[in-house]
Amino acid sequence: MKDEGKSGDEDDLEKIILEDEDIENRIDAINTIDNNNIDDLWKVLKKAALLDRNDRVRWAAAKAIGKVGNEKIINAVIHDFKKGGTVLRKRAASILGQIGTREVKKTLVENIDDDDPEVRAQIVDALSEIEDEDIVSIFKEALEDENPKVRSNAAQALGEIGSEEHLDHLIKYLEDDEPTVRGMVVWSLGEIGDKIAVQPLLKLLQDPNADVRCMVIWALGEIGDDRAIEGVTEGLYDEEESVKEAAIEALGKLGDKRAVFELLRRLKHEGPDIKKGAIDALGYLKDEKAVKYIRPALSDEDLYVRKYAIFALGRIRNEKCVYDLIRLLYSDNPEIRSISAWALGEIGSDEACDDLIQCLNDKDKKTRRDAALALGKIGCRRAVDDIKQLLNDEDRWVRKFAMDALKMISTEGELSEIIDDEDVLEDSED
Repeated sequence: MKDEGKSGDEDDLEKIILEDEDIENRIDAINTIDNNNIDDLWKVLKKAALLDRNDRVRWAAAKAIGKVGNEKIINAVIHDFKKGGTVLRKRAASILGQIGTREVKKTLVENIDDDDPEVRAQIVDALSEIEDEDIVSIFKEALEDENPKVRSNAAQALGEIGSEEHLDHLIKYLEDDEPTVRGMVVWSLGEIGDKIAVQPLLKLLQDPNADVRCMVIWALGEIGDDRAIEGVTEGLYDEEESVKEAAIEALGKLGDKRAVFELLRRLKHEGPDIKKGAIDALGYLKDEKAVKYIRPALSDEDLYVRKYAIFALGRIRNEKCVYDLIRLLYSDNPEIRSISAWALGEIGSDEACDDLIQCLNDKDKKTRRDAALALGKIGCRRAVDDIKQLLNDEDRWVRKFAMDALKMISTEGELSEIIDDEDVLEDSED
């Protein structure tokens, strides 16, 4: 029977949220709920947040509850948090974290010593969503919890706060018995990014758990201290492929050219995953000596290795590879064509102008877009008339990139002469 207090639109929303098989439709319907219709739909929203079978839908509903802040729904969720079973209480705690009012915070804090470790872990996670310095002491205490999930969530919360004040406290827990906790403490130290953590992290490079070693290397790359170079380089010889990949990525971030030799070795003797990581890192290091070793990868049988090689050569910006990249503008693969156009724009050689002009008519919109911008970066004035044609392109991003290119090529006074259609000009600047 139809609820007499609801309009037809609200009945439709309820049906979509609770019954539609399409996840995106359910989320879109949830996102239309606001203070104008929450009084009629709060029960539906609560049900979706607690009981929907899809994580994304439940999360969208929880966010919506936090946004509208309706008293009826808040009280109902608090009731479920206090009286429900483990699964219901965990989901209710997650919702309360999105609401974040003083009453909600008080409720969560009062239950931080709950007998159920899964609920305690979720409470810590929910409190991390509430921006309040008073909660920090709770996270620090939770690092002593007997349950590793609680400790891990507490470490993550301190990392998300990102304050250097908590460094010394976190560092103590690098010796936690559980690898998941050690890994999360390492992640938090990487997020905070203070160099005080470098030496304690270096000691953990020999951790027996490969996931922890990966995280240590990632964190050292994020912190960016030269003292980490030697230790991270050792990760290239780790028995686990994942650790090798992490070391390669970190060396690129650290930007020390002493790593170039080790990375070049990986191009000859490793599989595609390691190879593309090494190429990517070499691109960020921008060492021109690497160009002759990267160029052969442009013909690699693995598509991703070829793509990473193009990106790397674009970052290094060495003109020796211009003709290799021009050749790739005629590849059968549209991704290769568009990335090559981008790389040629980064290098900036006018030797590529004629071929890039041809790409302005490419059937692939990304290639047209990147070719136009590349011509703008090069400053190719003879391409002006061809770029102007793209201001009428069917794709709005092609039109925008064409306008950006024309602005690069022309002075402000010349631009008004180049563009004689004001409507096109306004549309391209939207």
